[in-house]
Amino acid sequence: MSPLHRRGLTLLELVVVLAIIGTVVAILLPAIHSVRASADSTVCQNNLRQIGIAMANYHAMHRVLPPGTSSEKSRYPFLSWQSYTLPYLEANDTWKDIEVAFGKDQNFLRVPPHTYRQKPFRLYACPSDGRVQMLSTRLKSQPIALTSYLGVQGIDYLKRGGALYLDSAVRLLDIRDGTSNTILIGERPPSADEEMGWQYGGWGQLMTGTLDAVLGANEINAFSPQCSAGPYRFGLGSFSNQCDAFHFWSPHRGGAHFLLADSSVRFMSYQGFALISSMATIAGDDSF
Repeated sequence: MSPLHRRGLTLLELVVVLAIIGTVVAILLPAIHSVRASADSTVCQNNLRQIGIAMANYHAMHRVLPPGTSSEKSRYPFLSWQSYTLPYLEANDTWKDIEVAFGKDQNFLRVPPHTYRQKPFRLYACPSDGRVQMLSTRLKSQPIALTSYLGVQGIDYLKRGGALYLDSAVRLLDIRDGTSNTILIGERPPSADEEMGWQYGGWGQLMTGTLDAVLGANEINAFSPQCSAGPYRFGLGSFSNQCDAFHFWSPHRGGAHFLLADSSVRFMSYQGFALISSMATIAGDDSF
C-alpha cells in the first residue's frame, strides 16, 4: 500500500484510546498518592526515631530530659526542646550560634542575632505538610521556621504531669508509668495562621510554650476567642482549622506518630484517644 493511502485513526478509535488512557490514569493516581503518603509517613516516623535517640543522648549527658520550653527568666528565654537537642542531632555548631545569640540579646524574636529562627531543620518537619518545608511569611515580622512535632506536657497546661513542659527537668527514673508506656513527643502541624508551632521557640499560650513547643493530651483553651474552651482530644484535624492547634493530629491517614520515652515510635489511631490521654503522664496521674 502506498504511504499516501495508509489508514489513520478514526475519530471513534481516537475517543476509545483516550478513554482507555483516562481509565488507566484514574486507576494509577490513587495508587501513586497512596505510595507517596506511605513514604511521607515513613520519613516522619524516622524523624521521630532520630529525635528519640537525641533525647536519650541529652539525658545521658545531663541526667534529665531537656525542658519542653524555657521560661522568661531562664538563660534561654522561651527556647524550645527542639533547639536544646540540636547538639545531639549533629548540629553542635548551630547550638553554639544560639548560645552566642542569647549572649547578645535574650529576645529570641530579634534577627539578627537569632538567625536560627529562620533556618528550618529537616528532622523537625514532616514531609506531608508543605508549610514546614519552607519559612513561614504569614506574620509581619521576619520569616520563621515551623515544626511538625510538639512535646507532651501531660493532660493540659495547668495539670501538666508529662515529661516536657515549661522549665521541666524530668529524669527517666521519674517515669513511673514505664518508658514504654509514656509518650514524649507527638505530631501536630502548625496552627492554621502559623503563629503556633515555631521550631526555635515561642511564648505559646499564656507564655507556657503551650501550642508552640508543647501540648497536653486534653488541652484547654485560655486565650483564643474563636475556639471553644475544650478540653480537646487527639483526633482528626485540618490545616485550615485554627482550633485544631489545641490537639495532637497529623496529615497521615487515621492517626499520628508518637515518640515514646523508650525511644520507640508508635503510630496511634484516632480511635485510641483515651489511650493517648493515659500515656501522656509520667506518674500514673491519668485523670482527664
